[in-house]
Amino acid sequence: KVDVIEPLGAEIFIYLACGKHSLIGKMDARTQVEVEQNMEVVVDMGKTHIFDPKTLLTIG
Repeated sequence: KVDVIEPLGAEIFIYLACGKHSLIGKMDARTQVEVEQNMEVVVDMGKTHIFDPKTLLTIG
């Protein structure tokens, strides 16, 4: 579910809630999305950064 949309010129950051997890996705600014909208996402693990929620350090 989309929590926040952050416009950044040619791109937007989409802040998502997925159960107890939070995700941030970078998308083209022309993407049609609204706050509270449910989204299906596919994660490219080769382009993913995962952080420890307590230390904020990257994992892996």
